[in-house]
Amino acid sequence: MIRSRARQLMCDRSFASKGAHIDESIPVNERIIRMIDDEIEKTSYIANARQNGPGEGERLAKSGLSWYAKSFTYIYFIICGGTGAVKIGRADNVKKRMAELQVSNPSKLSLLCHFRAPSIFEPTLHTIFSKSRLRGEWFSITDELLDLAEIGNDQNYIGVLNYCKDMLERNKPVDGLNGQE
Repeated sequence: MIRSRARQLMCDRSFASKGAHIDESIPVNERIIRMIDDEIEKTSYIANARQNGPGEGERLAKSGLSWYAKSFTYIYFIICGGTGAVKIGRADNVKKRMAELQVSNPSKLSLLCHFRAPSIFEPTLHTIFSKSRLRGEWFSITDELLDLAEIGNDQNYIGVLNYCKDMLERNKPVDGLNGQE
């Protein structure tokens, strides 16, 4: 019972948007893929509104996406030189966050990538990479994590979303709590 509730809370935190209901009958991978499709649609709409120049705020307000556009922050991947572990986190100021983390870490930390994304995407990445979780927000390096960092380094959030979707479609289902299948 406790394990089931913890799993549900983790999924709720990762996939819920304002007022969304979580359908537990849908596998975790499928929920993430649906969330990613929704993210691509919203992000594309915002990008188009911004390209069209004046009136962007009014268009976003009419679409109901102004709250979403304001939720963007930086998602970062930081590697610990001593262990090779990668921290997936979020911050409004990545340089400041790295300095804070470096103070409490005896090994050199280096920034692999950072990109703009809604803050809700960070726990989704934690779920996607749960099989390689070491502890908390620290993960072992995998080819997929490094590939994603390369895409993110180009500040291409939609590219990151598409890569995550492809990765989920070709891999076995993930368990949002502990990486079990």
